[in-house]
Amino acid sequence: MISHKQLTDCPSNLKEATDWILRVTGKDGSQSNNVNDAEELAIEAYVLLGSVFNDDTVFAQGIPYAPARKGLKEWLESKNGHGGIKELINVLSSGLEKFIGYNKGRLQSSLGVGKSEYEGTTAYRDVTSNEWKKRSSDKKKCAMIFLSCMPLIFNGLTYLYWQCHEKGDGAWKTQRFDASGGSYDLKAFMTSVGFKGSALSKQVGKDVIRQMKDVFNDFDATSTAKPTYTAFLADLKKKLHENIKLGSSAKPAEYPITALFFVASSYFTCKQSNPVNPPSRSPQSIREILYFFSALPFSPAYAQIDSYITNHFKALIPDPNQTESDNREDAALSIKIADTAQRSGNEKLSAADLKHYLLSTCHSAVYMIGILHGPGASQKDSEPWLHELFSNSAFSFNYPIGAALFYKLPDYTYALQFQLLFLYLQCKNYYRDGCGWRQCRYGNGVNPSSKPVPSHLCSGYTCTKIIDCKHNGNDCTHNSGTVGANCGKGPNNSPLQAFLTDTLDGFCRNQPISSKHMSQHLPDSLCHLKMGFETKHLRNYGFGYHIYYALQLLCGEFSTPLRQLSEKLACLSKRNPRTLGDMFGFYLHLTSQLFPKGKIDENATWHTTLVSTTPFSDWLTSEYRNKLKALIGNGHKSDHPSDLWSLYTPMCATKDSCGPYLYPLTLSLGTAFAPQFSSNYLSCVIYLADDFYERLGELKQRFTALGCSIHCRYTNGTCVNKPRCHADDISGCKCQSIVFCSGVLPLLYENGFSFFSVKLLKGGKRGLDGSKRVCLNFFRTLTNVLSESAPLNSLITAINDFLYAIRWEFFSKLSAFWTIYICLILYTFFFHLDALKLLALPLKSSSHSIAPAALLTTGKPIPVTKLTYLVS
Repeated sequence: MISHKQLTDCPSNLKEATDWILRVTGKDGSQSNNVNDAEELAIEAYVLLGSVFNDDTVFAQGIPYAPARKGLKEWLESKNGHGGIKELINVLSSGLEKFIGYNKGRLQSSLGVGKSEYEGTTAYRDVTSNEWKKRSSDKKKCAMIFLSCMPLIFNGLTYLYWQCHEKGDGAWKTQRFDASGGSYDLKAFMTSVGFKGSALSKQVGKDVIRQMKDVFNDFDATSTAKPTYTAFLADLKKKLHENIKLGSSAKPAEYPITALFFVASSYFTCKQSNPVNPPSRSPQSIREILYFFSALPFSPAYAQIDSYITNHFKALIPDPNQTESDNREDAALSIKIADTAQRSGNEKLSAADLKHYLLSTCHSAVYMIGILHGPGASQKDSEPWLHELFSNSAFSFNYPIGAALFYKLPDYTYALQFQLLFLYLQCKNYYRDGCGWRQCRYGNGVNPSSKPVPSHLCSGYTCTKIIDCKHNGNDCTHNSGTVGANCGKGPNNSPLQAFLTDTLDGFCRNQPISSKHMSQHLPDSLCHLKMGFETKHLRNYGFGYHIYYALQLLCGEFSTPLRQLSEKLACLSKRNPRTLGDMFGFYLHLTSQLFPKGKIDENATWHTTLVSTTPFSDWLTSEYRNKLKALIGNGHKSDHPSDLWSLYTPMCATKDSCGPYLYPLTLSLGTAFAPQFSSNYLSCVIYLADDFYERLGELKQRFTALGCSIHCRYTNGTCVNKPRCHADDISGCKCQSIVFCSGVLPLLYENGFSFFSVKLLKGGKRGLDGSKRVCLNFFRTLTNVLSESAPLNSLITAINDFLYAIRWEFFSKLSAFWTIYICLILYTFFFHLDALKLLALPLKSSSHSIAPAALLTTGKPIPVTKLTYLVS
């Protein structure tokens, strides 16, 4: 845990933001707990807000929750300005006090998330004076920090409430904060937002939330269960918005978290509307895209994108009532979700849904940045880094307006999902499960050498105790001192740190910035965005499981905001597959949607719509349909005749028939299909099939060219033919499993894949019996998929026959037309124009008769018509 020396040090996460508020208000049990600086802080904060209330852009139509902002302004004015801010601060700090577990300055384990033995171990425990009030620059900076803390507190506590309370998800309601009950999810979340695992109490999630609700009525405003955090957040803000927008008669002190969040939102919207430096750039790395999304809700462009989304849906979905209403939030697009996406069925996507996905992704981006960033992230001493983040002064991004931004968002969400999902999958796996990154270190001071790290496989530290350890039959606790103790120290480089800082060989380490390739739409010209972090940007230290649980909120599951947003944007923008992973996911999902459970449902709305919008429905309902059905094979069954599922499914009959090898990193981009766009999908199937086949062949060729000379963990013997150990039917590779062959994952990553299941591919105690796969098994399975008798090749043959059939009539008529045309040209050329002078010759034989004497006479020439030859 970072120990800050003064209140002008900006927090980086939920825990530090909470400690900062409690330290300012003197409610954290520190030495100066009799000091309450809430009034001084409120005065300075209201000074910063002075310019906000005179800026009409903050309350413009389309700005998120503009009526609530206006209502807060009227309420604050009725409270003499800073008096209202002070009231909100006091109520907020009282709620946070209960959340941590303080009672009259003492920490009690029976009240909140904190353990009494760790009283006084806050991030600001060394701050024992209020020196910040003596300097105007420090007072201004503390006011900036206060406003910047509110998005962190709002995002963190709302997600915790949703997970712990019955009205939300309720997944953590019976879990203990210290994981003493055996479930670690709640503890992992708390540690990922800055809490020390050993300092957490034994309290159950629902009990702490119940105590918080006594002070924070924000959460009690939601009366219905919501299946996703996105829907919960939308419902929460909507109901609070209705109360706060009442103006001077409102009671925002009953909703301090949301009210102060709206105040902070108004402030940062004003700051972005009047920038110090003109916006001049676009994001060029994953780090910058996270900054881009974090500041987006406070930008003037957000109002434009909000109205554009509504108008886009109005144009996309005609109003059946023909009312010409300006408010068509209920206009919904029918979407089919493939059954390979952990969920299936019909969904309705409305403009309101898309807006909520976008806003939730922005909130989650803030949370993700807080997990990674440390004190060194600030660019200026006079401005806290969180203030730089929300005011867009760190990078001065130029946010496009309206349609320009709408069609940029798919590019940004694509890049984010690709890199962050790969990071999530790597941090999900333990060291024992294919040398995963879950126990790897990252942070300031890790990997002090600037040299590139040669392999993604962890090396140089022992995990024997972790492998042998048992904890109620589950995985070992993460706070063991033996976990990754030497990772990132000396020669033991951390691959996790190397990936974040773009120094990991084989993972696009030297790729150009986004402006060089973001506009390229051909698969072979696409490269992945760099992560863009530097060591100085990162927190003091952290482990891979911190990132894993943070990304679980952002993109880990299909219901998370980033996945939902990228899935829906890809559907609306009708984006074509780019990488091999995109193509694989597209064909896999489309076929599973057309033929659920391997059966053809000719009465399904999707099927009838696809046929009715296709001009060649006869062929589509016969040959083409059967070949597509063969491509997906038997779905989840164990028998796979060289179909795509043989590279994807964990259910296998034999090692060489299938295996959980490939997991497309942009999997969710091809899971949502709108029957309205069926003709686009048909075009992709037809015209990308050859390219898909060729790229699979290229993957196989490059796989055979891999060598074992760099790194091969857990070998069954010495690798032979090291420069090309995968050549000659892969017989030279002796790695114990495909996941331990260091060259395989970088190759898959470059083509848009990760491993589907590292645990199963590794085999052994943690995998199913017979699930282990070596490189030879993958090679043979891929060879089967590319064989002439495989469904993919049969589909290509059927497509070629189809194209030949529909083009033959055209070509035959075109050929006949050109034949007639050429004949006419030749006729005109030879006869009408007399190009060969044939008409200049006499046509009758009598014209060739002439007396020889006539040739010797002089005088008037004899007319040609009177010439005769003596010999006829």
